[in-house]
Amino acid sequence: MRKVILSRLRTWPGALSDGLILLCSICGERVDLDYNVEDVIWEKLISEEHRRSVVCLFCLDRLAEQENIELFDHIQNIQYAARGRTVILKPTKMFIYDNDNPDAWRIRAFQR
Repeated sequence: MRKVILSRLRTWPGALSDGLILLCSICGERVDLDYNVEDVIWEKLISEEHRRSVVCLFCLDRLAEQENIELFDHIQNIQYAARGRTVILKPTKMFIYDNDNPDAWRIRAFQR
């Protein structure tokens, strides 16, 4: 595993979670996962009122669904800030399932 030491930097890298926990400006819930999404999608889904605020991944996904946008195609990474470290996860697979048919997820799997 390659380690990159960031403590020598004067500023924290942009778009990297620093572990600060904020509330979603739409639903008011605690945001535990940070993410990066394409700017064009952010501007399309998030109203100007909320663009400079934090929007949780669940609200973003709900808004994308309302616009018939598949968020999987536009999310660049998901970040989890743990004790003293940030883990960056890259979406690679998506499984679509039907709540009425728990076995259906096996049929509709997408991969990048």
